[in-house]
Amino acid sequence: MLLKHILSPDKVTYMIKPYHSSTKLLIPLTSICFINNNFNDNNSVQKSYLSKILYTTNIINIGFHSYISCSSIISDYIKPKKIMFLTRVFNLKLHILSYIGLSCLVNL
Repeated sequence: MLLKHILSPDKVTYMIKPYHSSTKLLIPLTSICFINNNFNDNNSVQKSYLSKILYTTNIINIGFHSYISCSSIISDYIKPKKIMFLTRVFNLKLHILSYIGLSCLVNL
């Protein structure tokens, strides 16, 4: 049951409200990160603690929104069950890998 919820978040009703909330936060969070990036000293070796929190929050928000959006697209356009399952597993692995990579990049 848990695997079904993880692989098909677009079909889980309690995930819809956080999904819509993340939609409303996409532009403001990305704008704040962009402004923060432009006003910070790009030559500094270490990013400030606040910058790391902002970037990590933005990564989580974009990743969450993207994962549920991709899951919805998979539900709408892929009909064979076996291919749908493999695509959902690939979607999950790709989003986990992206999150790990971007998180490591932020913490450099």
